[in-house]
Amino acid sequence: LLPNSHVLSSVRGSFNAVFMHGDEVGDILLYGRGAGSRPTASAVASDLVDIAKLGAGMGNHACAVLDDWVYIVGGPHPDATEGGPQTDPGFAFAERWRPGAAAWHKTAPLPTPRFAASALALHGRVAVAGGVAFTPDGFCEYDRVELYDPRRNAWERAAWSLPWAASAHGVAVLDVRLVLCGGFSGDAGIG
Repeated sequence: LLPNSHVLSSVRGSFNAVFMHGDEVGDILLYGRGAGSRPTASAVASDLVDIAKLGAGMGNHACAVLDDWVYIVGGPHPDATEGGPQTDPGFAFAERWRPGAAAWHKTAPLPTPRFAASALALHGRVAVAGGVAFTPDGFCEYDRVELYDPRRNAWERAAWSLPWAASAHGVAVLDVRLVLCGGFSGDAGIG
């Protein structure tokens, strides 16, 4: 526990505080409203209502944040069967939402309908990588990467792809490299 003399001990009511110490900058205190039964309940309820307004029932979609917008892309098609992922068509669904806005906004549809892809913000665009879908040619796993440009409301295929087909994986940027983590490829996990 903190001693009563510590600055965090004086935080009360609907206020939050974060106290940090850095070798070069010393002590830092971030302080403001955001906690307490009414403000927290209001914020949580508002977020749940906003999320519930998503235009289509979603699962196994890709999600990324770019320029204060939340992007939701892909997922199993609403006509998916009970046969499981290897019989489910992908969905070209794409929407974005800005926290505090009353509704989600449709964007240009994903060129390659799929689910269990991953997404991230990359150089001012949303990159959607990998994923799977049942197509007329059978079950297809993807290594492709498609890029959404919000200024043009348009998608384009990236000039590069993942090193292997992957689904239900994570991606991140580390320095200038794309890091692919976990997921599945073929019948085996890719660790």
